[in-house]
Amino acid sequence: PTTQNLWGVWGASSSALWAVGGDGLADGQATLLHWDGSSWSDVALPPLQKVGVDQLLKVWGTSADDVYVVGQRGVVLRFDGAGWKEELVGASDDLVSLWGTGPDRVVAVGGRSNAIVSVWDGSSWKTTSLAPTPGLNGVWMRTPGVAHVVGTYGTLGDLDLATMKLTTGDPPPTALDFHSIFGDARGRVHAVG
Repeated sequence: PTTQNLWGVWGASSSALWAVGGDGLADGQATLLHWDGSSWSDVALPPLQKVGVDQLLKVWGTSADDVYVVGQRGVVLRFDGAGWKEELVGASDDLVSLWGTGPDRVVAVGGRSNAIVSVWDGSSWKTTSLAPTPGLNGVWMRTPGVAHVVGTYGTLGDLDLATMKLTTGDPPPTALDFHSIFGDARGRVHAVG
């Protein structure tokens, strides 16, 4: 039930799916959709303290009752099974993607010029700039201590979440942008862009 661009989808089951989107422009509208197993419905956003949020970019969760959304201007929304609320994480630049290993470890990445990382440890968010690393577009985690990240200008690396040290190949494998990353059971990690 939208004409806005959709940028992310995630589900806990075939009857509990979420999709997010928006054009990110003044005439755009941050969009949150829910699939209940038979139809999609438009979900109203909670009142936001952040102004000018016209785009939600990715959604991920640990269960049907613990779902996170990130987007424009560093907005983070969290669903607790009953409703959505905004969580202020200390980011003002766009958060583009997120992943986690459970309810005590969620990582959101973004930044358009310089990379930013927001980490949820189960009780609070901490946001860190990784400048001069360029903006990040994707994150995937196998273990709670390391985030595999990708981004603009061929950024591809492993981020140690304890030290916030990013290890990348030198030189980058491409000058083009990576947009998503995912790993498999064999220990391989795949990036696309």
